[in-house]
Amino acid sequence: MPMNKEERKEYYRLRYIAKREEHLRKQNEYNQLNRDKINQRNTAYRESNEGKKKCRISMWKYYGIIHDDYDALYERYLNTNECEECGIEMCFGKSNDARCVDHDHDTGQVRNILCRKCNSLRK
Repeated sequence: MPMNKEERKEYYRLRYIAKREEHLRKQNEYNQLNRDKINQRNTAYRESNEGKKKCRISMWKYYGIIHDDYDALYERYLNTNECEECGIEMCFGKSNDARCVDHDHDTGQVRNILCRKCNSLRK
């Protein structure tokens, strides 16, 4: 017996849901069996230059930093060795002389690359 348009629509909707559930089940099984392999791959990516760049730019966007060219901003961030405020030599990390992208919190526009100490003092 042929199906009408609504029956056919419901049939395909239910079939889609069933196939999606099966796909997700298989994906979860794979992830469970290969957890160590997946973690190693993700860690290696995060430690790569491309992964570090993507993570840093995503963080800037999350914090509301607006820029026309994030790639150029990232290059400026990497290549600025001295604080543009006090002139001390900056490093990467969490110390007071670590690099920070200073931005206006109202507009999101980038102002300078500063050390953490100068960035926290600036409003």
